[in-house]
Amino acid sequence: MPTSQEIQALPTQTDRAFQERFWTIQRFGWAAMFVLVIAAVTGLSGAGGPLAHGLAHSGEAQVSYPRISRWQAADELRVDFPSGFAAGAADVVLPESFLDVFTVEGVTPQPQEVAALGRGQRYRFVLGPAGSRRTAHFAIRAKRPAWPNRSHAVAVEGRTAAIRFLVLPSGAQWIRSSAAQLFTSFFW
Repeated sequence: MPTSQEIQALPTQTDRAFQERFWTIQRFGWAAMFVLVIAAVTGLSGAGGPLAHGLAHSGEAQVSYPRISRWQAADELRVDFPSGFAAGAADVVLPESFLDVFTVEGVTPQPQEVAALGRGQRYRFVLGPAGSRRTAHFAIRAKRPAWPNRSHAVAVEGRTAAIRFLVLPSGAQWIRSSAAQLFTSFFW
């Protein structure tokens, strides 16, 4: 068994400057991973969390929407009608700019009427009495990535709520679309 003096005397080559640079890079890597985990937990990855959904007001109505969504991932837009709305019909208009990015796959409760307008689609709901459930759920899915560079005016009974959202590409779809764009730019 070698003694500690013999082990210390072994000829080893170390580059202390290289080792310190490597440790510094390693610390930056750990910090970057920590930031990514915090971003995912808070909802900045579009998979849930407190920052993934926004709330806007259209008069007294509240519009809950996906602030950060994923391309081709199911999401929900919710309109809460206040108790101050009288029983009867209430209109929700989704603007054309919103419908260019999202597809409406389903609406609960079933609207009484759906009409295409020049500036979007109008959904007419029959509201029950003030004590009943008064929420419209729109099952939506993003058709393409989108930047939050413009606001979209969702209207409830003529009053608008400005919403902004970011649609992130998913990994495989982003790679396929980027490869297709590269291919077409080189050969067309």
